[in-house]
Amino acid sequence: MKRNVLLKQQGEELVEFAIASVLFMTLLFVIIEGGILIWRYNMLSSYAQAGARYAAVRGSTSDAAFQAQGTTTAIQDYVQAFDPAISASINLAPNALGPGETFTVTVTRPITKIGFYNWSGTMTAQAQMQIAR
Repeated sequence: MKRNVLLKQQGEELVEFAIASVLFMTLLFVIIEGGILIWRYNMLSSYAQAGARYAAVRGSTSDAAFQAQGTTTAIQDYVQAFDPAISASINLAPNALGPGETFTVTVTRPITKIGFYNWSGTMTAQAQMQIAR
């Protein structure tokens, strides 16, 4: 009688290990994928900040002062040097970047694959800056 009970329990540890390992690996990959997503957003945010800094340095008193249309093109070119898939735009009311003007640089990048998952969508980051002089 005791021998039958032992034979029935021999594969129990293997089944428990299979269930626990699937749950553990799923949790591990979710953590890794979340880290990759946060890293990509952080990079996109720094690209937006770099674009805003680029436009703020070229304000009205700079030797390289330019209008809003030229600023948008220049920021687009500057940010795309980091990553060609990025699209950048600048939002400002007047046509020129003058002292005290506040503007917003919006950077967008399509997300097609994150780690093992095929996602489709866009990620957007913004940076706002004011021209001091």
